[in-house]
Amino acid sequence: MSLDNLISDHIEARLQTTYTSIPAQVVSVGVNDYGRTIVNVQTGVNRITQDGRAYEDQVIEGVPILWPSSGGCFITC
Repeated sequence: MSLDNLISDHIEARLQTTYTSIPAQVVSVGVNDYGRTIVNVQTGVNRITQDGRAYEDQVIEGVPILWPSSGGCFITC
């Protein structure tokens, strides 16, 4: 195995566990030390290992909530 293949395989393996967006359920809502709204979430997708076992991810804590705004107007839900 060449160094190029080793690096490519490692990058590919890491990309398979990297998410840019994923469905999740809000577990709790809070405010951080700076007055910003944060949530703790549980992902809605189970991970499956190479031997076929499935398991849930742990709760992701302190996810910031972004409230879109521009020109003095805000979008809230």
